[in-house]
Amino acid sequence: MPLGNTVGPQRRRGRSLAFAALIAVVGCGASTVAAGSATITDDYVTGNGFFSDGGIVEFRVAKVNDNGRLAFCGAWQARRLSILALISLRQAVETGQLQLDGRTALRNLTRFQEYGDEVSLDGAQATCLRTDKAWTPEIERAELRVRFPRSVFERDEEDRFRGIRFSDRPRAPAFQ
Repeated sequence: MPLGNTVGPQRRRGRSLAFAALIAVVGCGASTVAAGSATITDDYVTGNGFFSDGGIVEFRVAKVNDNGRLAFCGAWQARRLSILALISLRQAVETGQLQLDGRTALRNLTRFQEYGDEVSLDGAQATCLRTDKAWTPEIERAELRVRFPRSVFERDEEDRFRGIRFSDRPRAPAFQ
């Protein structure tokens, strides 16, 4: 449930404390280990990254309680990639983040299973990564999002833009 001003002061304080607990539990520095695989279902969150030339990177991810530890399961695929996008693909996916309630919980999404564009992600196998963070009720309630910061790839030796931009927003204002 998102924090907001639609509830009384008592509930806001309680939510603030719960959110602070979530921040303390989920950190940017969480280490991960491979934890097997899972089948992608309708419960998975979809997140996309967009190249400025029309290419798309689609992610499907879920947060999972893995024997009392927070784990993330996910898979991804890229479609309609130009040569420049293909060259920059790995680097772009590396910039990806999984966020819980707006706070980064996992960086570098290249560790998840990659599929070619001829395969549907519906029902595909996802790679699972277990973190060292305990599963808590706050994590269970937290909103999971896939984020890609705005990135520019392929600059020439004089640092002039010659290539392609990438973001989680299609045709973002910074791209114009």
